[in-house]
Amino acid sequence: KEKTTVLTSLNGNTVNIKVKDNTNLKGALISSTKEDGVNIDTNTLSTSNLSNRKSSRNISLGGSIGTTGSQKDKDGKDIKGSNKLTTVSGNLAIGNQNSKSKTLATITSGNIKIRDKKNSTKLSKLNRNKDDVNLDLYDVKSDVKVSVEVDTRLLSEDGRKEIKKDVLDTKNHGQEIYQAVKDVSTNDDVSILEFASQVNKYATDRKVLVELAANKDSQKKLKGEEGAKGSQEEIQSLSNKLSKKDGLDENTNVSLYDGKETPDNTEVNSQNDFNKELSNAGYEDKSNSIIINVDKTDMTNSSEVIKSTLHEQDRHTQAKNNKNYSLNTGTNLSKARGERGSSVWNDYSELNGVSTRSNITQKKWNNTNKNSDTILTGNEKVNNINSSDVKPNSSFMYALTKPEDHKKINKANLEVAKVVDDNVIGIQDSLKVVKSILDADLEGVIVAGTGLALSKVPGSKVIVKQVKKAIKKADSGNPKKDKFSRKPKSIQDRLTLDSAKKGKGEEVNIELIDKRYKGMKKMRYQTTSNNGLKSVVHYVKDPRTGKSMDFKFKKHSK
Repeated sequence: KEKTTVLTSLNGNTVNIKVKDNTNLKGALISSTKEDGVNIDTNTLSTSNLSNRKSSRNISLGGSIGTTGSQKDKDGKDIKGSNKLTTVSGNLAIGNQNSKSKTLATITSGNIKIRDKKNSTKLSKLNRNKDDVNLDLYDVKSDVKVSVEVDTRLLSEDGRKEIKKDVLDTKNHGQEIYQAVKDVSTNDDVSILEFASQVNKYATDRKVLVELAANKDSQKKLKGEEGAKGSQEEIQSLSNKLSKKDGLDENTNVSLYDGKETPDNTEVNSQNDFNKELSNAGYEDKSNSIIINVDKTDMTNSSEVIKSTLHEQDRHTQAKNNKNYSLNTGTNLSKARGERGSSVWNDYSELNGVSTRSNITQKKWNNTNKNSDTILTGNEKVNNINSSDVKPNSSFMYALTKPEDHKKINKANLEVAKVVDDNVIGIQDSLKVVKSILDADLEGVIVAGTGLALSKVPGSKVIVKQVKKAIKKADSGNPKKDKFSRKPKSIQDRLTLDSAKKGKGEEVNIELIDKRYKGMKKMRYQTTSNNGLKSVVHYVKDPRTGKSMDFKFKKHSK
């Protein structure tokens, strides 16, 4: 919409105007080509301005589509239906303009005679400049632009799944690069030149695992739902694919065995020592054998199976590529590959809506398959292998760093293994934490650590007292401990006990294993005589009720 004034003007060399009554000038121009060439004589003069308005709107609309492009067959012809829609985009632009101006009543310089000035426009309000006839009041422009692009994959379930996969691919590739950086920076004998090959190893592992995770039959076998034979065949198939993509000429030989049926007294003094009973799995270079202990690897959890398989596959890759890494570096790299593979497997199994856990429990699976040809053959093979020739995958990490304690803890491990629930792993990892907190002897550390490990296993029937007895049986070298007693043996003891019963003492930072005192605090009160004799009382306090109980003497003054 537009309202514009057409300027009315009176222009000449000399302009002479004489009016008897009123001269009315409305948005018009009176001017002369020469200076002071305008002469007006009027009784009254009235002037007014004219308004101009402009309002406009422009609208534009556009759109586009994106496609995959047609795929070609072997003859170079387009494959029908291969050109698929990928994106739809649209854009809308709206432009608005609003302006307002005035055309001013104007008389240029000259002589203006007004007889009745009282009823006339004041000359001071009159525009006298012909170049300023038009006065802009405002000019407002506004633009609105909207652009939309829709990924058509959002419109289908398969498409949304593809988008999720893109996100997972990006996340995991970032983690692969990070792990490769860690491999190079934390292992002295891994060259910086190996960085690219480490990234490639993890990335190509992912490619194999992504394909496998989408296969329902493979998923079932890898979580034990096709029995020991199905598990062994699928692990062997996975190992073969990994060997092929890594460019290895030799494949591995995968065997499953039951650690309970392969007794082994080999001492485990580090993460590089293999014990047939205690280790999750191992790799024996002479026969290219991957051996997986079904007693320690949960065959009903495909994530654990993938971890053990890739761990040992890396041992095979290192051996066939003649990597002369130190024992610790070899183990670190194998562990990293196993954990990376397990993480990838979890991500893409979830993407495919598949649980990595079977409905069968590990204990039931082991009982069902322990007499199968697959397990019995594996037992026979492992019994004929020398443990010193095997590189391990073990969850046992030593808490005690003193060499003289290694033999003790090894014997204790063998005894603890007899009474600890099959599902409990990583006891030594718990011990490491406990040892750093408590200044305890070997027995105290193992009992506390076992309790900590068991606390994470719902429904475990293991009794810590059994573990304690087992350790006592295994360890004859423990220093004798001061026995607890309830009765005071001196006046100092009696006074110390009385004070403790009145609430004196300080909290001991230790987790109580006894279920009767769950959620309660361990307290300690000590007195020292002038002669240096100490009375030490331990007791339990319920923070909810304030009540104290179970008073015992840790040390008597007499």
